[in-house]
Amino acid sequence: MAISERCRLRKKIIKMRTEKKSFRKISKSLKVPTSTVRYLLLHDPYRKKRKPGRKQLLNKTYCRRIDTVVKQIKRKSQRISVPKIRQKIQIPGSDKTVRASLHKYGYHYGQVKSRIYLMPHHRQKRIEFAYFFYKNRINVDHIVFTDEKTFTLDGPPNTRTWHRRGETPTKEARVKGAGSINVLGFVMSCGVVGLFWKVGNLNSVEYIKYLDNYLLRSVTYVMEHTNMPTFVLQQDNAGFHTSYLTMEFLKDRGVMTLDWPAKSPDLNIMENIWKMLSDIVYDGPQINTKEELWGRILYAADRINIDTIRSLYSTFGDRLDNIIWNAGGIISHSYIQNET
Repeated sequence: MAISERCRLRKKIIKMRTEKKSFRKISKSLKVPTSTVRYLLLHDPYRKKRKPGRKQLLNKTYCRRIDTVVKQIKRKSQRISVPKIRQKIQIPGSDKTVRASLHKYGYHYGQVKSRIYLMPHHRQKRIEFAYFFYKNRINVDHIVFTDEKTFTLDGPPNTRTWHRRGETPTKEARVKGAGSINVLGFVMSCGVVGLFWKVGNLNSVEYIKYLDNYLLRSVTYVMEHTNMPTFVLQQDNAGFHTSYLTMEFLKDRGVMTLDWPAKSPDLNIMENIWKMLSDIVYDGPQINTKEELWGRILYAADRINIDTIRSLYSTFGDRLDNIIWNAGGIISHSYIQNET
């Protein structure tokens, strides 16, 4: 029975009931069951059914306003939180109600991942570097990649591991802040990984001492035993790398350097070495002292396979191709090991 037909029938039933006719007489007169007469008298077909449960505190207008505020905060690259949303607009209900509204619009509360933002001039420099590398036919096997990293006793805060659903993997936390050590490292195509524990702050003078007393001596020793004709030093654009003192020292020593583009850690093979070292160093019991941490780092360096380093060097050309294809953008993560 259509709704319009039920409405006409309901009007007739109401009119006959006002005339004080019984349900039986109405059913005989309209030729419908008595139960239908009772049902149509009590239920309006056009009346909206009330949803079960409590009445919603946030209607569609409030939900749209919340979505608008979240987009405004996101444009400013700020952290989005429920208290910050409630400061922008007056919302009835508790924080739980606001979170439910955010879930309704597809928002999820999770960890913020770091990302490198490249300006147009950064992209242009990366493309020029790739073409310069091909044009001058630089042999990647002659490049010594360098970098610095800080290792902490507690390890990285964003450690990931496989676990069953319902289980929460934990690690012991310290009451006071954990200690850390600064490590300077370099890698060569023959499989040599050099590491140096730097105590104190790092400036141009200290960096020149490191180059003179450790890096250059180590690289020269390896070149003598591997018949490597020459080498090119790679270093990023940190202040103590590009300072006048450092550049003059390298010039006096006759060391060739690469004009490294800014914001390009995805091109540095040493970043892959740091990832491998971290996976091995922090895969075990908690580290209590800096000396124990340094021992773990040296142990991890000995476990890195030479074939793995050779594979990283052999894919350097693919990284440059990827930069050209992506108009200077960040290269694919397929060249960076995320899980070992």
